[in-house]
Amino acid sequence: MITTGLGWRWVLLINVPIGAALWVLASACLDPSRDRDRRPLDLPGALTVTLGAAALTYGISQVGGYGWTSERVIVALLVAVTMLGLFVVVEQRSPAPLVPPSILRRGNVLVANTIVAGLSAIMTATLYFLSLYQQRILGDSPLRTGLALVPMSAVLTLGAITSKSLLSRFGARPLVAAGGLLMAGGLAWPATIPAHDDYLLHVLGPTLIWAAGAGIVTMPCAALATAGIAAEHAGLASGLVNTARQTGGAIGLAALATVASTATARSRSTDSLERVVHGYSVAMLVAGITAALVALVALVAGTSRHRQR
Repeated sequence: MITTGLGWRWVLLINVPIGAALWVLASACLDPSRDRDRRPLDLPGALTVTLGAAALTYGISQVGGYGWTSERVIVALLVAVTMLGLFVVVEQRSPAPLVPPSILRRGNVLVANTIVAGLSAIMTATLYFLSLYQQRILGDSPLRTGLALVPMSAVLTLGAITSKSLLSRFGARPLVAAGGLLMAGGLAWPATIPAHDDYLLHVLGPTLIWAAGAGIVTMPCAALATAGIAAEHAGLASGLVNTARQTGGAIGLAALATVASTATARSRSTDSLERVVHGYSVAMLVAGITAALVALVALVAGTSRHRQR
């Protein structure tokens, strides 16, 4: 509704008053910290990891237009490797590291954040391609596209609510594995999307299955990433989850957009719409394979941990 009535920029601007309201409420309701021993900001660590993630995202996003051997892609990826490597060195030598290496050496933290990054990449890219498919191929307006995805949003919400009770009964890893498999099935289905209007069969059906899986894994991933973390590192563990989610979404979208554009360029179809749809289909298929791999990681990690006990 905002995009149709006010323009797409308002999708971003609408967050400004929300953020301002939260700031006012937090200032009024939260007690000030009594901890006088405040740690200094690890500025070198913050700069290197930010530059590394940004360069990696940019480099991958340019592959579709310029190819892996282009100068801008190679330079961006070299900068990414250099900055992320420096980040590791800085964190090992810093007296107050942004991310203490001991946290990253915890198996559940590393596995959980890898899973979160992978799932976030899938979720971000899926919504992106579905929106493009409905508007560019099916000719839907932004409003109609949004309304068409309301059932998916409802299932996502219901899945997140249900996962709370399922988490206490089955544990985090089985839920992540089951959710990943549901997402894989939901994404393998739209890998056959046609270049004509077939909302019920190729949009509604698969998105409901995909949303059921995505809703189930949200809370278990957070629980897995923060399990066994000391109280003083709880904020850091939560921050790592959010960082993995945002970075995974950005890099995953860039990577799958590159897959889609490459598949479109290599399509043998003479119809322009069919070529574009083929690119979307291949990207969805890769996303589905990624979801299956995430489920496999959860299963293998859970089995290994069980054997160690």
